[in-house]
Amino acid sequence: EYIASTKAWGKGRLIWAQHNEHRIIWDRMIALTEYKLFGQVNFKSFIMIGNAALIVTLFVLYKAVLSRHPVHLFYLIPVAPILFSYRFWEASYWPMAAIQILWVLCFTLISLYFLFKEKPYSIYLAVLFAWMATYTSANGMLTFVAGTFVLILNNITGKKVQISKQNKGEEKAEETSRFPFFKFAVWIA
Repeated sequence: EYIASTKAWGKGRLIWAQHNEHRIIWDRMIALTEYKLFGQVNFKSFIMIGNAALIVTLFVLYKAVLSRHPVHLFYLIPVAPILFSYRFWEASYWPMAAIQILWVLCFTLISLYFLFKEKPYSIYLAVLFAWMATYTSANGMLTFVAGTFVLILNNITGKKVQISKQNKGEEKAEETSRFPFFKFAVWIA
C-alpha cells in the first residue's frame, strides 16, 4: 500500500498509522529503508538490527559509568554477560520485537543519559531520544515519566546546568538556578 501511494500525505499517513496501541514508526522506517536499498525485506537483518540495540546499550552504560566514576574497565566486565544473557532470547529472534523491544530500552537509556548531562544541548537530545522511544513502542511514553523523575532528582541534589557565554574571546560558564525551569519546560513540552 505504501509503494502504491503516490502522494506524500498518503505515505506519511501509512508510516504514522496506529498498530494496535502502538505507533511503530522506527520499525516501519527500518523496513522501508531496507526495501529501498535491497528491494526486499529480510527478517534476518531485522533480528541483527534489533540486537544491535544491545551493543549500543552496553556502550551507553559504560560511557555513563566511566564519565561519572573513573574506574578501571575491568570492574564493568560483569555488565556485558548480564546484558547479553538469554533473558531476551524470545525478543531477540522475533524480527519485529527485536527492533521494538530492544530499541525502546536503548532509546530510553540514551534519553536518561542526556538528562544527567549538564551541557545546554543535552535537553534537546534527551527529548529527541524520548520521542524516538515513544514512537518505537507505546511503553516508550514512560521515558517522559522517568525523565521527569531525573529532572526532579537533579533539583534535589542541587545539580546546576552550565551555560557558556563568550566575553571578549574568553569562555565563561554561568550557573543557572538550582531547578532549571527552561530544561523542565522543554522536557514537558
